[in-house]
Amino acid sequence: MTGGVKRLELRQILAKSLQVGFNAVSTRHFQTVGIPIVAGRDFVETDRVGSTPAAIVNQAFAERLFRGRSPIGERVMVNWRPAAPVEIVGVVRDGPFRSYRS
Repeated sequence: MTGGVKRLELRQILAKSLQVGFNAVSTRHFQTVGIPIVAGRDFVETDRVGSTPAAIVNQAFAERLFRGRSPIGERVMVNWRPAAPVEIVGVVRDGPFRSYRS
């Protein structure tokens, strides 16, 4: 029954909406601001309009949503207009700020 409990738990986590902020950035952004990529990869030139949207998330997001599992290759729904799946390609160390406006 343990497997059933874990699946139910995962469904409950994924069924909840998680409101997060994001910034649109380009390749080498994290290197430029000194935030290391701890898993996966940086954005690349092929991460453009017309390809599967790519996301790099921080450690706090990865832990909250994936609870110790690797988020690399996972897809999350983003409520853009229209809503779209975004593939997680990297994880960065938690940074000292929430947005560039702060």
